[in-house]
Amino acid sequence: RAVRLDAQGVLLLHNHPDGSLNASVEDRLLTEHVERKLEALGMDFLGHFITAGGGLAEVQGRPTDGGRSCESW
Repeated sequence: RAVRLDAQGVLLLHNHPDGSLNASVEDRLLTEHVERKLEALGMDFLGHFITAGGGLAEVQGRPTDGGRSCESW
């Protein structure tokens, strides 16, 4: 859809209903996948964020980090 809208970049945001701001391995894999695809399309990846329990955290690090590395805002 971003391509059809001629977007310059994409930001991912999703919630964790369990209240955890910790990124899962799946969150990190999705981040890497989307970042690679957008790069191939010449689009900017603006970040991947998790919202939970009234907080916000940016997904950072590699999938092998075990979901522990998030920067809370």
